[in-house]
Amino acid sequence: MKDDDNPLLRPRRRGTGMAIVFASTLALAATGIGIVAQASAPENSGTTAAAPAPAPAPAAPAAAPDAAGGGHGGMDMGGTATPAAASGDTTPAAREVPYGTKPLPYTMDGDVKVFRLTAAPAKWRLDDTTTVDAWTYNGQVPGPVIRARVGDRIRIVVTNKLPEPTTIHWHGLELPIRQDGVPGISHDPIKPGATFTYEFDLKHVGMNMYHPHFNTLKQQTKGLYGALVVDPAEGPRRDVTEVFQVLSEMNGKYLINGKSFPSTDAYTVPRGEKVLVRTVNLGEMDHPMHLHGFLFTVVGADGGEVPEAARFARYTQNVAPGESYDLEFTPDQKGAWLFHCHIIGHVTGPGGTDAGMITAFTVK
Repeated sequence: MKDDDNPLLRPRRRGTGMAIVFASTLALAATGIGIVAQASAPENSGTTAAAPAPAPAPAAPAAAPDAAGGGHGGMDMGGTATPAAASGDTTPAAREVPYGTKPLPYTMDGDVKVFRLTAAPAKWRLDDTTTVDAWTYNGQVPGPVIRARVGDRIRIVVTNKLPEPTTIHWHGLELPIRQDGVPGISHDPIKPGATFTYEFDLKHVGMNMYHPHFNTLKQQTKGLYGALVVDPAEGPRRDVTEVFQVLSEMNGKYLINGKSFPSTDAYTVPRGEKVLVRTVNLGEMDHPMHLHGFLFTVVGADGGEVPEAARFARYTQNVAPGESYDLEFTPDQKGAWLFHCHIIGHVTGPGGTDAGMITAFTVK
């Protein structure tokens, strides 16, 4: 079941704002949005051709309220319910798994990993009631996670199907000036219908991002952005459950991974095992992200590793526009624990409903 059509994502009335009450039996559904968050998997082996972006799927029928699935299944967020959107012809280009669990596939050209991105308009559903005309990479907001290893040479073939020129800036990466994506300095803008190829070596490990640098305010706020991860040469960490969260705003709503609560991802994680939350802000506002129940440590910041001597426990980390943070914690108590922006206006909808930048971890 896709998160867009899950009735279990809708809150029930218990007051207003963030007056959150958890009953003793409260727990999220064991499958998150149908997928249990898994330990980090290596990036695509490169043995298969890159798959084209899937066509938007029609909305699934509503499930019974006691169904096993559901990102925030049964969670009482303290706000009032909002009616579900009619499916009509507003089917979203929606994901079936949380972002980061399935990186963008690539092919190999000799020793070069070749990725493909297509920038194009698409319908995108933000929550139960709002579908927008977005601009997307490969039909989704945010764009797919691009993942490779330090020392790799990567090639990204970008096709522009937008009604205006565009470029892509590889935010946080050290690369040649002609690959930096600034029109008139790095290269000419990519015209509508044209294709441009970026190619460069990955020089340092870290959590980075990509976004346009042509008519940037319009294009980025319409949905053109994504995460780019550079793993160590030996590959991703195997000792963590990894979660990606791209923060942004669109159409007056505050989004995590292109969705506003109650349509955001929720994650099922094992008790006693490390969780790594990889967060980037591609919006226009600060978002202090707060974790309930546990302290976390910032182990990475702005594409680099935080030295051991500089690490300390905390429960809130502000993420400013253009920043990235890797937040690590080890949950030792079962339950459904919130992770949300602590600017209350960013988690509140009309009439005091809970909305916006709210997710949760279910510890099993």
